[in-house]
Amino acid sequence: MLIHKADGTVDDYEISIVDSITFIDSTSSIFDDLIVYYPFKGNANDVSGNGNHGTPLGNATTTSVLTLNNNNSDRLKVPYNVINGLNDFTISAKLRIDILHGSSPGIGGPCNTLIGSYVGNLFPSNALNITYNTNFQKWRIEIYPPGNPGSEHWFDTNTLIEDGNWHHFAFTREGAVVKLFIDGTQIGNGVSYKNSTLLSDSLGCVIGQEQDSLDGSYDPNQSWAGQMDNIRIYGRALNSQEINLLFNIDGN
Repeated sequence: MLIHKADGTVDDYEISIVDSITFIDSTSSIFDDLIVYYPFKGNANDVSGNGNHGTPLGNATTTSVLTLNNNNSDRLKVPYNVINGLNDFTISAKLRIDILHGSSPGIGGPCNTLIGSYVGNLFPSNALNITYNTNFQKWRIEIYPPGNPGSEHWFDTNTLIEDGNWHHFAFTREGAVVKLFIDGTQIGNGVSYKNSTLLSDSLGCVIGQEQDSLDGSYDPNQSWAGQMDNIRIYGRALNSQEINLLFNIDGN
């Protein structure tokens, strides 16, 4: 099957046995305000057309998915502008955790880190951090500085990520409301949250590790320790229908 892409190139795919094929109209709203899309087909190239290519570091691999091992070095460095300056946003990805961090102490507590940005000093203003904490069996979104009113939110308890299987996740913020979707379904209700503009230092946007200094002070007990695929970041909050469409596109 020939796929004609927007840049004029053509990819030739051989299809043998498939369960289903989802065709997306090029005018679909899921392409609107797409900042970055990493499908991890042997590299960390951004195929959104915006040139926000990622750089795998440590022993991270991108053979068919992004694999991040349980250490303090595996991570994906991404251009800071994929986060810097955002107000409304969506972060969507297929995720799987191989090792849950919940027993050994770490800097700021053990967790599995999806993404984090960093600005300035130890308690940077308006930097974003999204983690899963198995001790609480909850996902957390935090916009620094920690300890300030409204700096963090723990979503409703949900342990699906602990089953060792792939699941689709989407985090959105629209105005002062944040939402979590798992496998196309919203978890709990939208929660009132701070709406400050996200910031990131030019070296400070990382997937798979939490920074306690600029691109450094990584703790293996806060590493992702698993795999990721089809990471997308949007400069707007997708609605529930759009997120369900991404879930169906990305599959299980």
